[in-house]
Amino acid sequence: MRNYGEPASGVTVLLATDDPYVTILGDGASYEDMATGATAVNAAEPFSVQASAGTPAGHLAEFTVTASCADGDVVSSFAIPVGKYHYLVWDPTADISSGPAIHTTLGSMGFNGVYVEQLPVTKLEHYQTIWISLGIYSSNFVVGQDSQEALALIDFLNDGGCVYMEGGDCWNYDTTIGGHNFNGAFGLTSPQDGSSDCGPIQGKAGTFTEGMHFSYGGENNWIDHLSPASGGATLVLENGSPIYGLAVAYDQGTYKTVGASFELAGLTDGTVPSTKAHLALTIMDFFLPIPSGVDDDVVADETARLAARPNPFNPNTTLQFMNPVDGRVHLGIYDVSGRLVRVLVDDEMPAGEGACAWNGMDESGRPVASGVYFARLRGTDFSSSSKLVLLK
Repeated sequence: MRNYGEPASGVTVLLATDDPYVTILGDGASYEDMATGATAVNAAEPFSVQASAGTPAGHLAEFTVTASCADGDVVSSFAIPVGKYHYLVWDPTADISSGPAIHTTLGSMGFNGVYVEQLPVTKLEHYQTIWISLGIYSSNFVVGQDSQEALALIDFLNDGGCVYMEGGDCWNYDTTIGGHNFNGAFGLTSPQDGSSDCGPIQGKAGTFTEGMHFSYGGENNWIDHLSPASGGATLVLENGSPIYGLAVAYDQGTYKTVGASFELAGLTDGTVPSTKAHLALTIMDFFLPIPSGVDDDVVADETARLAARPNPFNPNTTLQFMNPVDGRVHLGIYDVSGRLVRVLVDDEMPAGEGACAWNGMDESGRPVASGVYFARLRGTDFSSSSKLVLLK
C-alpha cells in the first residue's frame, strides 16, 4: 500500500469481488497511519483469495479495493487472470506495425492478453499462447541464435505452449546471419529466401483457412518461402502468383505452432472468412479448442446432445438440443474466458427435443463481439457443450 495523497490516519482496506468463480477468504487489512509517500505492508494479515476448481483457464477475475481513512474512502479496481492469460503478443520490431494489430484483433474477440515490446523470458508460463511479429526487412528483428528469447520460446513450446510467429526473413535469411533456427520446432522448412512478390494470399482447401483470400498491403521485401517438413505439419496459406507457401500449421503432439512469412497487419480485410479477425480466430481455435471448465463434466446420458445451426453465424443461430430426462434444464452462452454471457433456458422441461434461438446479444440486450462462444446444456446428471463462432 502506498499513499500518494495527503497524510492519512486509521487506514484500512477492504477487498471485494462479485466474480462467480472466486471466493475471498481474507478480505481486510489495517495499515494504521500513513504519511504522504509512505508505504505499508499487511504480511501479518494477508488477503486470501480462492478460485473454484471449475474456473476456466484464462478467466479474468475482477476485484475492487476500498481504502478508508478518517477523511473518507478511495475505490480502485484491478483484474487477475485465473490460470493463464490466453495470449502474449511480442513485437520487438523497429516500426511496431503488426503486433498492436494482433493484440487489438484478439482482444476484440474476447480473448484476454498482454502486448509487450520486450519478451518477459522468465514469465512465459503465465500465457497459453504467444504471438510474435518479427517484421519484414528492413524493419525486422533478428532473434539471436541461442539467445535468452530463443531459448525461452523453445522451453515454452516444450512445456506445451502454442506459438504463432511471423517474419519475412526469420525462416531463411536470418538463420545465415546469426539468427536462431526455429524451423524444426515449427515443423517447416524454408527452401528459398524469396523476393518482394507477396500477394494475393489464399487459404488451402481442407484446412482451417479454406475459402480465405486476401490482398496484401503490408511491407513486401524478401518474403521467405515455406513448406511443411514434418508429420503433423500442414501448409495453410500460400501466395497466389507466383505460387509458394506462406504459412505452416504444426501439431507436434505436445504443442502447436503456426509459422508465417507475411505480416497479419498487412492483410486487407474482405468479407468473411477473408478477414484478419477470422484468420486469427481460426488460429486460436487450432491452438485452444475448448477452454478448461466449459466442458469438464461427465455426460451421464449419451443421448444428451447440443448443436447450433448455422455455425459460424451472424448474428442469429438456433441451438437444437436433446433433453434425455424430465427435469430442470439450464442452457447458457459463455465466452472464451468462461463468463456467462446469456441465459437462454432455465426451466423445468420434459424429456425430448428442444430448440432455442440466440441473436448474438448479451443478458442486457447489447450485441456481443465477434469470436468463439460456447453453449452449455446442463441437467440434473448430464451436460453437453457446443462451440459457436460469431463472425461479423
